[in-house]
Amino acid sequence: MSGEITLEVEVIKGLNLDGPILLPNKEDLPFLAREYTEGQIDKAEAIGGKLGFAIQKDLLPIQMLGSGPNLNEAVACGVNRMAKLLGITPEAVKNWVTMTGGVEIGRLPGFVTVTMMVPAAKLEQLGIADLVKEQYL
Repeated sequence: MSGEITLEVEVIKGLNLDGPILLPNKEDLPFLAREYTEGQIDKAEAIGGKLGFAIQKDLLPIQMLGSGPNLNEAVACGVNRMAKLLGITPEAVKNWVTMTGGVEIGRLPGFVTVTMMVPAAKLEQLGIADLVKEQYL
């Protein structure tokens, strides 16, 4: 099987990456990384209110690629790239991915995409918020 794709690439000076950030089409995002509906936000706020915590609403999705000789190493590569980019631990990335994204197998033996929702303020700090907002809002 083969295919042809057209990509738009933008170089962001000063952004230190170990691998590319992907901004796929909305419909290609994992379900958990899609924009929340007003109904979902209302339900989450009601549950959060009962349990005494606020819901973070200013989240946008990004994807990082991970590759390696097998799936375990590919996942670790993608998680570590995301952690380094965001300045958080790999464990924190795994938690965020579990709740707001996903790890998808791209190709065997070892290629994955790691997707998670990221606070818009963090994307602003990185200088990529405008690109992500343009793609998803």
